[in-house]
Amino acid sequence: MAKIVFKVQASGSVAQWVSRLRGVVSNLSIGSISAAIAADTPVFERRLFDRQDPELCTRLLALLKNLESNDVAYEAYELRDSETFDPSKKATYFKVNADRLATMIESRKQSLDRLYEAAELESDQDEGD
Repeated sequence: MAKIVFKVQASGSVAQWVSRLRGVVSNLSIGSISAAIAADTPVFERRLFDRQDPELCTRLLALLKNLESNDVAYEAYELRDSETFDPSKKATYFKVNADRLATMIESRKQSLDRLYEAAELESDQDEGD
């Protein structure tokens, strides 16, 4: 599974985005979000497609689109579950923007649809035996 690391670059307009960030990952406090932004560290690092929070990717996509349309600088990277974010290795991570995230979400949906179809075909074959 992939995980996403997200950070917002500090600027004068960031304060208005803190509550929106909290809406994406609800278990973060406003203080921890503000501190991460001020320290230029990731605001969160979460599994992108997680059964415990299946809508994270959708909320994150809406946020990225909103940030991009308002010219707010951010960084988002895809990492493997086993990786730990290291700022010195940012160039080696897959950088995510709204378009790439939308493609990732669509690819995941298509992959799941194919799996479900294959499972249905297998089930139909088992019933025919």
